[in-house]
Amino acid sequence: MTNIGSTRVTERPLRRKTATLLTVPALALLLSACGSSNPQEDKLGTFLVAPGKYFLFDCQQLNTAAANYVNRREVLRQAMADAEKSPGGGVVSLLAYRGEYGQVQGNLAEINREAAGKNCTIKPPAPAAPAAAPPPPPKRRGR
Repeated sequence: MTNIGSTRVTERPLRRKTATLLTVPALALLLSACGSSNPQEDKLGTFLVAPGKYFLFDCQQLNTAAANYVNRREVLRQAMADAEKSPGGGVVSLLAYRGEYGQVQGNLAEINREAAGKNCTIKPPAPAAPAAAPPPPPKRRGR
């Protein structure tokens, strides 16, 4: 505290307000930069997956794992797109889906790397068939 004439001025609340005023825009800028990056160019996933994770997998197991991750990636892409439609959805998308999306991308990259080393061909998964409509109920006969 400092004395100015006969009044005492507290400097700490002023410093806290200044720090808050500077921190909030910086965080907003950081979040907007992260949220606007293209999911297809995401390289974070390669750091989230251990190298050699799929070393013991054969070609069939690599294909199965790749198909599962491709399907999960599509689900996450759709969820991220749906979240972005709402106000504040970019932040929700970033916090809820971005980390898992990065892991899925990293796993797919590691599977492709391992498949190339083993001369395997990764087949694209078959498109998911739409759910079949239930059969119509049987017609009642009148008496």
